[in-house]
Amino acid sequence: MKAAEDAKQYLYQLRKSGVKLGLENMQQLCREMANPESCYPIVHIAGTNGKGSCAVMLESILQHAGYRVGLFTSPHLIRFNERIRVSGYPISDEDLVSETAALKHNINQLNQKGVEPTFFEATNGLAFQYFKNKKVDIAIIETGLGGRLDSTNVLTPIVSLITSIGMDHCGILGDTLASIAFEKAGIIKMGVPVVSGVLQEEASSVIEDVAKRRNARLIQPGSIKTLALNHTDLGRTIAYDQRVFQLALPAKSQCCNVASVLEVIEELRRQDFEISEQAIEEGLRTVKWPGRFDRIESKPLVVLDCAHNDASLSDLFESWSEWMEYPPSIVVLGFLSDKLSEPVIAQIRAFIKSSKRLLIVPVTSERASDPNAIKELFLGGPETSVLGDVEELWHEIRRLDSLDSVLIFGSVYLAGEILAHHQGIMAQSKLNG
Repeated sequence: MKAAEDAKQYLYQLRKSGVKLGLENMQQLCREMANPESCYPIVHIAGTNGKGSCAVMLESILQHAGYRVGLFTSPHLIRFNERIRVSGYPISDEDLVSETAALKHNINQLNQKGVEPTFFEATNGLAFQYFKNKKVDIAIIETGLGGRLDSTNVLTPIVSLITSIGMDHCGILGDTLASIAFEKAGIIKMGVPVVSGVLQEEASSVIEDVAKRRNARLIQPGSIKTLALNHTDLGRTIAYDQRVFQLALPAKSQCCNVASVLEVIEELRRQDFEISEQAIEEGLRTVKWPGRFDRIESKPLVVLDCAHNDASLSDLFESWSEWMEYPPSIVVLGFLSDKLSEPVIAQIRAFIKSSKRLLIVPVTSERASDPNAIKELFLGGPETSVLGDVEELWHEIRRLDSLDSVLIFGSVYLAGEILAHHQGIMAQSKLNG
């Protein structure tokens, strides 16, 4: 649909404004739009890792409870429309066209006053307006970068959630856990309860201090236990607060995320949302979040993940060891240039030392790291090859023995390309079969 592509192109060209941390632009855009973000209750989520997982778990539970749920996450994997969902469905091309036309009028008005919203601010505003027009019962809004100065922070939620704190975006958020925690804690609003799944004392003490100063009741989840790993469907049975649940998301870190989600649900119940135990059980059992320890092929086994920073890689490698008896035969990497820190490189080196091959795939982004430069970082490890593109990767995978295993990780952009290509392969095989 050409009109939809034109709408997306209009939004993408706003990237010329770059990334601008601060709330003034977004506040003016919201005022121009008559503050749509104030028309429905919101759960606001920040954190280094786990934001998206917590968001989709909350979405799934609330939908099973009968609520019309808006969800704003970023970035997308395959299509822009994935960023903005209502009742589990991405915004349609038709709605994207009409919402962007209205947004463009608002932005033109601001341009005349010398205000130039960024791509993320515009996308954020589009989501706020769309959720209002779709009359959602509740919206779940994920921050983009940080929290305190993130454009989503113009809203006032009914409950906030800080999932985790780790070393990422250090050039912007600071180079200590305390400084990053301070930025994430910026989403805590006066008198609004906050759930924190942050474990490190250096970071959690910052969040506790901010919550206290803002008279925000701080809820810290208890421990959660894995009772069994369900290998047939790559899920796990977990226990929390004397309750047992089946969870469809297999990564080890999801246990902490579930605990935080369950505490958010309890807070929503306190605020008169009717959420049954059955809704919670079904929501966790059926939740989907592609590209996160995602088994996309079985023979050979191919697992895809978006891990790209120190904490997420640690979780990925622990999760692999938990689920798989042997290290992956083949490891596939693709990274943005600002993500290959020394701790990240060291973790990968240690993990791949027992693998047969390392394949490096270019990422389609102006921020992509040179695949040949990545190859140089892992000299002395397994046999290493640089591939031309994702299609060449799939040719390599098709030549593998059915008992081989492949682990792909790195950039979200790479995960999106691989999923798009894989979906194309699956669609073609259905047509031919």
